[in-house]
Amino acid sequence: MRMMFLGGADEVGGSCVLIEIGGHRLIVDCGIRLKERGGNILPNLSQIAQVGGIEGVIVTHGHLDHCGSLPVLYQVVNVPLYMTMPTLNILRVMLQDALKVMELERLKDGEVPLYSLPEVEKVMMAAHPVPFWKRVELCNGDVSLIMYPCGHILGAASVILEGKGDGTVMVSGDISFTRQRTIEGMEAGVDFRVDVMVLESTYGGKLHADRQVEEDRLVRQAGEVVGEGGAMLVPAFALGRAQEVILILASAMEEGRLSKVPIIVDGLVRNICKVYRTYPEYVTGWLKKRIAKFGDPFFYDGGVVTAVGDPKEREKYVKLRPAIIVSSSGMLVGGPSQGYAQELAQDVKSFIAITGYQDEESPGRKLQTLAEIGKGELTLGDKVVDLNCGIGTYSLSAHADTSQLISLVRSIGCKRVALVHGDGKARDELEKAMLSCELGEIYKPGLGEEVVVKRPGKKQVALLGSEGTGASDGKELQREDLLGLAQRFLDRDGRSRTYTVQEIMKEWGYPPEHLTLEKIMRVKEFLQRETSPFMPEKKKGFIFRVRANNFKGLELSAEESGWSGRWSEQATVKKIEELFPEESGLYKRSFKAETDELVLFFYFPKIAQVCYKTQIAQLSCETKWNVSVWSRVHQQALIEEFQKILPMEWELSKPSSIYEEEEKIVVWVKRINPPVEEIAAKIIEFREKTGFDCNIFEVEAESRQLVQTQPLNINLVCSKIKKRFAGIVEYPVKISLKREAEEPYIELGFISLQVGERYKEIIDELERKVGWRIEIRPQPDQFTMKEIAKGLIPTGWGRVSEPKVFSDVQLVVVEVYNWEKERVERISQEFQSKTGYALSIKCVGTDAVDKEISQPAITKIFLDKIVIPKKLQNVQINVGKLEKLKKQLRELKSCPSPIEVKRISGGRYVLLDGLVRVMAAQQLELKEIEAYVRENDKCES
Repeated sequence: MRMMFLGGADEVGGSCVLIEIGGHRLIVDCGIRLKERGGNILPNLSQIAQVGGIEGVIVTHGHLDHCGSLPVLYQVVNVPLYMTMPTLNILRVMLQDALKVMELERLKDGEVPLYSLPEVEKVMMAAHPVPFWKRVELCNGDVSLIMYPCGHILGAASVILEGKGDGTVMVSGDISFTRQRTIEGMEAGVDFRVDVMVLESTYGGKLHADRQVEEDRLVRQAGEVVGEGGAMLVPAFALGRAQEVILILASAMEEGRLSKVPIIVDGLVRNICKVYRTYPEYVTGWLKKRIAKFGDPFFYDGGVVTAVGDPKEREKYVKLRPAIIVSSSGMLVGGPSQGYAQELAQDVKSFIAITGYQDEESPGRKLQTLAEIGKGELTLGDKVVDLNCGIGTYSLSAHADTSQLISLVRSIGCKRVALVHGDGKARDELEKAMLSCELGEIYKPGLGEEVVVKRPGKKQVALLGSEGTGASDGKELQREDLLGLAQRFLDRDGRSRTYTVQEIMKEWGYPPEHLTLEKIMRVKEFLQRETSPFMPEKKKGFIFRVRANNFKGLELSAEESGWSGRWSEQATVKKIEELFPEESGLYKRSFKAETDELVLFFYFPKIAQVCYKTQIAQLSCETKWNVSVWSRVHQQALIEEFQKILPMEWELSKPSSIYEEEEKIVVWVKRINPPVEEIAAKIIEFREKTGFDCNIFEVEAESRQLVQTQPLNINLVCSKIKKRFAGIVEYPVKISLKREAEEPYIELGFISLQVGERYKEIIDELERKVGWRIEIRPQPDQFTMKEIAKGLIPTGWGRVSEPKVFSDVQLVVVEVYNWEKERVERISQEFQSKTGYALSIKCVGTDAVDKEISQPAITKIFLDKIVIPKKLQNVQINVGKLEKLKKQLRELKSCPSPIEVKRISGGRYVLLDGLVRVMAAQQLELKEIEAYVRENDKCES
């Protein structure tokens, strides 16, 4: 598997990655850059032809920085295009709007449009909508595709590609774990292996503020502005952010938390809102109910939201007071928001609220900078205005922050991550955080660079620089150089990889501009000779692989190969094992072939650099690698070493804090018994082994303060909680870190609040030990409750439908076709014991015990005979529910409760109830499933 980053690697915008997997080439995303790079806003699409073309395109979501270059691409390709159905409709709106913008630029500045309507039509005709979770076979079955819902905006998906014998890659796209007004957040975790992940890093090094707190801040600020007779402008991205802002402010007015004033919506926003209302099955339950109630959840009769239908109306609305204006673009680089900002910026009673990502050179970012100063001039379009209005920034981001990205990688268990979609600082900070958490190999590819992933089980990833390794130092590649070059390829890629002549030349160090036809033909002649360590592929004389029959390969030393450069990675690893014993604390090494760098990771680098100074120098001298030592201490190892000296009698007042720059660990205890003097010798040993001092403070119990700790300390706290509840039946199903306005805390999720309260003493004990406030999640685990209820109901009673949970009264209701009344009370008692909720069992049609009620027959039917109705085909499935069902199916080999179907013609059955159970069975490749079968009337599929 190999990935070539054509755009969006070391920048935000222009996302485009070419993936070669299972012997086929596909592109994931094809976006527009937010700003020019080398005079170009397009990805490096010319490289597609250089590698031999592509067989398909996949789009993660509808933002133009991920799909805006598709019409340009489809000027030269004619391949299938895959995306979710909402993304397809969003794409239509976004590309048509882009055509209008380009036409305006042509009339105003004479700019030549990138594409025209026929190219947009070609894109739309190539589209193949793919539902979430459905495994789709591509490239004659050699590659499979799954679109994994990832939050962010309507229809957004992470792309999972699996190639036969080639491993699995996950391209995250833009992801968000936060539940928004419009869509649910991403749920981490898949039950299959991901060998490498291409992960966004937009907010690397940052932690988002609490979403609800930020929404409340925005509403309060809006109240202050309109209360003083001013106007608030919210420049917002037309897709995603604008819908959130409209719903936040409109619902606040409907609930009486904000005075009712007009909310004016302008720009592309209105057309995008139409798409959101078209797909109620993809949105949150809250928004779905709003769609059912109003038809249009944004613009409805009697509502406060008004769309600007005619540009001439803007002159009226920009003068309207009090009012709130929501308009694109979100960074004030164009669109109606720029015109509104020109007017409002000069009004002391008005306010501009920034709610999203701002590029470094955008007017929105400059506006934020001026706000810090308090005054200044701002250039908006062709107008310079004095800044007199108020400015505020509100974190309503639809991107994951550092801790959430780390949680995603950890939950999936992926050991190789390529960081993309972030500026230099964001990627660097995220890399540091991930390395400190030992999340495996981290790569930061640049524009045009490749990541090559070998088959699972072999050495996995190598990074190829787009400008070659520089090994040639300007020297022309000669025939005698080929042996060393072949050795280098073998060390890195094994024997299965094939190469074009241009790739071999690039690896030697030829700059791209020097790859002339004359030089290519000369090198090709070298490669084709019998004495060459390379051989051409059959029927593909322009592709070569390392020869197997007369090339000694991995056994060749640097001297034998004729190459006097650095050692191979394999030989270097053997030398490392020889020089650094286990007690050295060396736990990882990282090779960067493109720069000849070798980084050694020690648990305690300060001590290692002193104790193993000679060995480090020897390693660098002999192997010709530029050896360095990673400077950050391994925090988990540091904590473990400290715990060895921590007396059992000491009770921590709050979690330990690590201060890396000061090289110390600080510990607060409620009482020191035995005193510190008795462990002084151990503290000295700790300092000698780790290079860190240990500062211990005693505090009074009543002065305990809870403080936010490093993520690693949180992991230790979670570990203690899990150990304390080990062996307890009502084990907490989820342990979460919650951040409120001032004080973070740990939340334990039990099947219900009532069950959690049974363990109040244990929770109080844990609070005292770990120093964190621990709360019980008030919301119940409805899925588990329903499954318990279904498991308690005897099969012969015949459930009518899924159990219903009423959290406000702690009640679960199950309707059945028949019952044995004397067993109802015992079943209800058992249910309450397990869940803390009451169980009400209702018999449909009668309360009499002995009245006969016809009920569907229970039988096993073949899964391939089940027809899914249209209304269920695009239903968004809860991933947690699906995974739990799959686990039960694996253990029980059957569903915990039958599905419900109706028999139709041709020996088929239309599904009435149990979609998730059917999907779980299909994914586990079961052939049959238990079902209630209704025999009466026909049903359309």
